[in-house]
Amino acid sequence: MSEKDPKWRFCWQQLNTTDVEAAKQFYGELFGWQFSEQEMAGEMYTIFGMSEDAPLGMFQTQPSDAPSPPLWIPYVSVPDVADTVGKATASGGNVLVPTTAIPDAGTFAVLADPDGAVFAIWATANPDQEQPMPTGNNIPV
Repeated sequence: MSEKDPKWRFCWQQLNTTDVEAAKQFYGELFGWQFSEQEMAGEMYTIFGMSEDAPLGMFQTQPSDAPSPPLWIPYVSVPDVADTVGKATASGGNVLVPTTAIPDAGTFAVLADPDGAVFAIWATANPDQEQPMPTGNNIPV
């Protein structure tokens, strides 16, 4: 495990929302965040924040296919997603989104603890980049 890729810590925050444009307006006005769009697995993904030190992402969901209402999902960096999913389910957690690979980026899953609190886990494909999506040059500051 390198210093650039510590495990078991929060590494990313993602907003799942049914209205990306309204969320961009709200958070842009409230916090002064800047936004950039990029394609991820055939869909548009919004990267945002004030700088590369604020790794945030936003994803458009449809009310009919969303696993939950609009919400913020914290991501925890793990060494192995499948292994961590197994440990979570053995401990009473539930899988909301199964282990999913993002080409050239890494693997994630969305889980809920036994009380229903939602979080995601992330294992990077690149040991020099812990976060699920690139930041920095993709975010206008």
